[in-house]
Amino acid sequence: MNYTQTIRNYINKRKGEFFEITYEHKKYFHMIQDKTLMKVLNRLEVEGLLLSIAKGLYFIKDGTEYSNDKLIEYYGLSDRGIAVGYTLFNNLGLTDYKDDEVVIYTNELGIKSKTIGNIQLKKMDLVSFDHRTKSIITALELLEKGFNNIIDCDCIKTIVVLEKCLLEYHDFLFEDIIRNHKYSNITILKLQEQLNRLLIPNNCVEIYLKIKRES
Repeated sequence: MNYTQTIRNYINKRKGEFFEITYEHKKYFHMIQDKTLMKVLNRLEVEGLLLSIAKGLYFIKDGTEYSNDKLIEYYGLSDRGIAVGYTLFNNLGLTDYKDDEVVIYTNELGIKSKTIGNIQLKKMDLVSFDHRTKSIITALELLEKGFNNIIDCDCIKTIVVLEKCLLEYHDFLFEDIIRNHKYSNITILKLQEQLNRLLIPNNCVEIYLKIKRES
């Protein structure tokens, strides 16, 4: 098999996207040895098809200039993941305060975390980052942070957003999330309180305690 041509064909179909070596190797190119894969990628970088933006992470060139906004959009504003912290709060219109640090949970990362400048990718190995899953994560992030700790927070709008997200709650999705990311005991108790207030059936505390016992 011509591995160079195989990978070249693959990336040519994904121009403007990203190639995280560990993830891609495990999912699509496990038949290729590590050293061989690295040689091929180095060759394609020399050819101008790839741009290395961090160790083990390439931008697949598409004729436009790379920017961090493209990285954030690809991993954090799509079905591949979710940007949290002030990036999330800004996108929801909850505050105008800007934070230089960006944290993104994604299922397209082959290692626990990767840092690219002020952007940190964190692996959250969920089946999907669909609307319902993102809504539950958003609710958890808001409860974990606390309204009083969000700088220049529009509290009334935040309450409205939180309640809208909680309406998407489901035990199965919640369990998948907290198996992949730790939230504090207080956050889970706040979640239960809010779900019960909205009369949303849930076993969130029982699920949380079960996972703690298993770990």
